[in-house]
Amino acid sequence: MLEGFDLVKFSSIPRPGRPAGRPSNRLRNLAWLRFLLRGLDDVRDWAGTSEFAPANGARAGTTERVDVVGKPRPRAWTAHRRSDALSLARVFASLPDLEIASDPLQRRPALLDAVFGPLFSGAEDSTGRYFSDRLVRGVVSPDASRLERLDDLVPGSRRAFVGEPEGVDPWLYDALDFSNPWFAKLYLWRACDPDLQDPQWTRWLVGPDATDGMPRLNDSTRAEMNVSFDFTEDDAARLSKMVLGAMAFTAEPELLHAPSGEVDEVKAELLAAAAAPWGAVPHPVARGVAKMAVLDKWAALSNAVAGVRLCRMVGGDAELAAWWLHGVREGMRGDVDGAQRVLFCPAQYKPGLRFALDEALDAVAALPMPPNEAEI
Repeated sequence: MLEGFDLVKFSSIPRPGRPAGRPSNRLRNLAWLRFLLRGLDDVRDWAGTSEFAPANGARAGTTERVDVVGKPRPRAWTAHRRSDALSLARVFASLPDLEIASDPLQRRPALLDAVFGPLFSGAEDSTGRYFSDRLVRGVVSPDASRLERLDDLVPGSRRAFVGEPEGVDPWLYDALDFSNPWFAKLYLWRACDPDLQDPQWTRWLVGPDATDGMPRLNDSTRAEMNVSFDFTEDDAARLSKMVLGAMAFTAEPELLHAPSGEVDEVKAELLAAAAAPWGAVPHPVARGVAKMAVLDKWAALSNAVAGVRLCRMVGGDAELAAWWLHGVREGMRGDVDGAQRVLFCPAQYKPGLRFALDEALDAVAALPMPPNEAEI
């Protein structure tokens, strides 16, 4: 248990809503695109069933009859979205040569414009490339009506925009978005108590979804992430010290059961390692993170993101916190690299360019890349 675990201090003066340009928007858009591109096989099957297929009984856009459908057709297709379903059937019938690559990772957002664009005829922006433009204007969120309409046609797509992809820490987007420094305290405490054993956690959490693996922050807690706040220099100093403590527990998770003297020793070792020239000593945070389970690695990433942003807000040691974030990324580099292309539609398709999650983390760190970063 965490000795001295205390409540998060929030003001009672709320700011309405979230900031319009939340940093997670680009990731949300790209995860949404990836989900929709994956779902095109189901959409084609549903559009080709007898109820929606052309009169000859063939699958829309093919000469083959459809006898088996992979997933049950959503109820909305025969209810309040029936006109959309019929439009989709006509789309596939009118585009018999429309190629949908068998590998979803090879599909481009232009496919979404070809399939769903006719549903929004007259509502498109001036380019007529609503989905493709998500890659260029990724900070622009889909409007609520379009998000709802597509969620009825491709169930789960709204969740793909609102929440983190499966396998990613369900606190990541909030770590990128919060504007109330006190909210970051939750992440610092989680770094010190990664298994969320302290009983006080129950007031801030809801249980994990079947695939999440990590309890999520409840709605009332998340509502505090952008409230106005009262802050003093003493508060800033206290939270800055907590950042170093959270970093120590990330490097050495077993410190949860160690005497306080050992925690201080690890803190001193971290400060010494951070002061050394890059690459002169092994990164202790990277070493600790590399030993973690995958879900714990993603949680460590969110914690470090929150720590960096907190230090920027309160005037803490932002370079030390960014060093923490670099260590986490180094310790889970393979996990991040392996997940990005699968979870987020790449913003560019030319080889060698970075992915959106890398760009988001670089923006958080705002620390010059070490010369040998690419070789790590």
